[in-house]
Amino acid sequence: MELKPKRYRYETSVRWTGEHRGTMSAAGKADVEVACPPEFGGEGGFWSPEDLFVSSINVCVMTTFVSLAERQKVELVSYESEADALATIVGGELRFVTVTVRPRIYVRDERSQEEARQALERARSLCMVTLSVRPEVRIEADIRLANDPHAAV
Repeated sequence: MELKPKRYRYETSVRWTGEHRGTMSAAGKADVEVACPPEFGGEGGFWSPEDLFVSSINVCVMTTFVSLAERQKVELVSYESEADALATIVGGELRFVTVTVRPRIYVRDERSQEEARQALERARSLCMVTLSVRPEVRIEADIRLANDPHAAV
């Protein structure tokens, strides 16, 4: 993936709506109701900054992988992933210390399986979000052939 020497700006806004809640907005996109998570005094059922942080990494890994896989002509059948993050006290501060992304990738053939492994490894090192965060970002992939009898596509 060749990057052109450019600068990119991403803008969002948040409007407090009461208690520990707000509405997150960005031009041309649907608003998202956000809140402090229950463990920090908020109520459940809303996206929290912590959810959005982990989701940002998860989405960045996926989109970077898909872009690289397309360039390598990987015959991608499906991609799904879960991600989780561990937060703990470090040096008197609560912070995320690890983020683990667990993609399940199904490909059409063995050549694509190896190409997908390579694309995923490159995605980890090229994803702008993973490169911008402090905790270690781990990717634990499950890449299978779509015709595998154990596949649950």
